[in-house]
Amino acid sequence: MPCQPTPRVSLRLWKTMKKSELPQKTCPVCKRPFLWRKKWKKDWDNVRYCSEKCRRQRSSHIGDDE
Repeated sequence: MPCQPTPRVSLRLWKTMKKSELPQKTCPVCKRPFLWRKKWKKDWDNVRYCSEKCRRQRSSHIGDDE
């Protein structure tokens, strides 16, 4: 059986998903998990930080283990 790709949220499917079923990532700055948001639906693969604050602080954490 071929290897399955990482689960992605379809643009139509997110409306029917329970909050507990949404994809989750870990912020490399604060190390906290964050869930998929509607505003990220077109760019979820490129989202790395949980907030604008963490994105601004990223330079002080470059080179840390992710």
